[in-house]
Amino acid sequence: IRGYFKGLTGPLIGSSIFRAVQFASFEAFYTKAEKIEILKKKIKYTFGLEYRVILGGIISGTCRSIIENPFELTKVRRQTNQSWKINDLYVGYKANLLKCTGLMTIYFIIIDFFRRNTDAFKSKLKLFLINGGAASMGFIFIWPIEIVKNKVQSQNIRNYSIYNMIKERIKSDGYFKSMYRGLGPGIGSVFLRNGAAMIVMQFTQHYLTVLGFRK
Repeated sequence: IRGYFKGLTGPLIGSSIFRAVQFASFEAFYTKAEKIEILKKKIKYTFGLEYRVILGGIISGTCRSIIENPFELTKVRRQTNQSWKINDLYVGYKANLLKCTGLMTIYFIIIDFFRRNTDAFKSKLKLFLINGGAASMGFIFIWPIEIVKNKVQSQNIRNYSIYNMIKERIKSDGYFKSMYRGLGPGIGSVFLRNGAAMIVMQFTQHYLTVLGFRK
């Protein structure tokens, strides 16, 4: 138990905070952008995607990355039996920022598509599958950056180029072996936890409404 749950505290606390912030920041921007016509403009050949969804995803990912990075670093260091200091907490932030903005933008684009064009949100099973699938698709795209982030944080690399690190790994081990190592377990975890999280959030919102805490 101690071996498999090493580094749990950081992600447990951090995930609770940054996941709340990522959704709140997106919804806040998306709602405010309702009054800005240019942001509501639909992009051609995207089945009605609006600019505010893309910008909302970038804002959401940025907010998430600021909170997530310290918790991610402590998790990586604990899992690799290393110590950390306060001035280490934002090591790897550049990679984490790119990861989070890419992930959340892809996620919200997919969710927005299903929300506008289907009735899937009325079914708990479909909601589970769509939310888990959207998060998984986002992680597939950003997985190479996740690998770079973990390497930077575990080896305490302060000056680095994401492009050069990816290029070196591909040259050394080939594209799929170097860039998608560990993808299977990672996507399995992402799919289950994000699908379940959406069901729990919907359930909680329903009962908060019943109890009079939200309209």
